[in-house]
Amino acid sequence: MARRLALAALVVAMGLLTMAGPGVSPSHAGSIVDEVEGKIICQCGCTYTLEACASAMGCSVGDQMRAEIAAMGAQGMTAAQVLDSYVARYGEAILAAPTKRGFNLTAWVTPFAAIAAGGAVVYLLLQAWWRRHILVTGATQERRRAALDPFLEQVDRELEEES
Repeated sequence: MARRLALAALVVAMGLLTMAGPGVSPSHAGSIVDEVEGKIICQCGCTYTLEACASAMGCSVGDQMRAEIAAMGAQGMTAAQVLDSYVARYGEAILAAPTKRGFNLTAWVTPFAAIAAGGAVVYLLLQAWWRRHILVTGATQERRRAALDPFLEQVDRELEEES
């Protein structure tokens, strides 16, 4: 009975420890690094993301940046806070993709607007060409009929004379 009571007390104590305070686990810092390194540009001058630079070059600048991100994550900073910290230090040029607000929103909207505008232009051109084709072929058929009318009348007269 005493063993069960001690085991229950241990389970309760472990549960309370996990709910206590905002301690940051090492895996949290690692997940912050994983989340952030694909969103910022390495500052070694390679123009790759921090993640791509690590796999392609393995530069020391990237290693320092990853260690700094891990330290920020260990202090309890979120990925958004880490990104904001880097933007405050280096400017928006450090971001791998433009932010989705302000003037940078045009970088996200312009390709879709250009595709829509191009589709509208193609539609209008095809419609105009089709109308022109209908008008031209209609006028041509009328001219052909007008040119054939005297011959058709002659055929009709000759058929009437024979019968």
